[in-house]
Amino acid sequence: MSAQFSLTDPLSLVTGLRSSSWDHYAWDGEIIEEDASDSGILTPYIGLVYEINEHFSTYASMTDIYNFQTELDIKNQLLDPLEGKNYEAGLKAEFFDNKLNFTAAAFQVKQDNVATPDRMVVVNGQDELRYKTAKGITTKGYEMELSGALTSDMQIYLGYTHRVARKNDDTKVSRNAPEDMIRLSTSYNLDNTIEGLTIGGGLRWQSKIYPRDGANGPRGTGPNGETPQQGKYTVADIFARYHVNDNMTVSANINNLFDKSYYESVGIFGLGAYGEPRSYSAQITYQF
Repeated sequence: MSAQFSLTDPLSLVTGLRSSSWDHYAWDGEIIEEDASDSGILTPYIGLVYEINEHFSTYASMTDIYNFQTELDIKNQLLDPLEGKNYEAGLKAEFFDNKLNFTAAAFQVKQDNVATPDRMVVVNGQDELRYKTAKGITTKGYEMELSGALTSDMQIYLGYTHRVARKNDDTKVSRNAPEDMIRLSTSYNLDNTIEGLTIGGGLRWQSKIYPRDGANGPRGTGPNGETPQQGKYTVADIFARYHVNDNMTVSANINNLFDKSYYESVGIFGLGAYGEPRSYSAQITYQF
């Protein structure tokens, strides 16, 4: 549920309220029993929008956070739901009859019951990572996005995000998320050269990720004190799409064009997951 009110000619108030319910069932090949649930959780939202002129507007907002979590603790119990507040302020701009959009925002997220790795336990003969909740986690950062049409033939998306999560004692939280990320994607319509053909691609860059151990920096967990980490890396993708006629479209994609080998996540117990290697796909779409 949401509503918008005009306070003055350039200033608007936006409010909203969400109601949530959830049920969790234990599972062992089949549903055993419902072991946790909650209902009637209300999460409000409030924001102010100020129209500076026909191209620029600024805003500020506050949102409550409530997210159900499926991680288990060492006692085999579900973690309490994630709760907190999100504060955000930013600037929005629209150009070329709203065909090109720019946003810049700063944010601060305060959370309790954040799932953080605890220790490994053995379940049915297999190692399983269990979690504990951390209170007083504050994430601060900023982000910028440019999206839309640069020309009548070229579409672009460019985004940059910086964020850092810290505990109350100002130490960084162990997270797999990088502190800096850049995303760039473009597509170009070649109708003037080859009618019906569009080509494009994208780049994804992120800073290094590694587990942290408070103010002491990365935690060494290898037999000789090695630190599991993934350095900064870039992955490239390309695609081509051809409109055969009004009904048929043929497309092809190559993801991870240069077959970059990298860890998508790095755990504090030396656990990690590789990112997807180079892959190819093709698709034919026909509309009747």
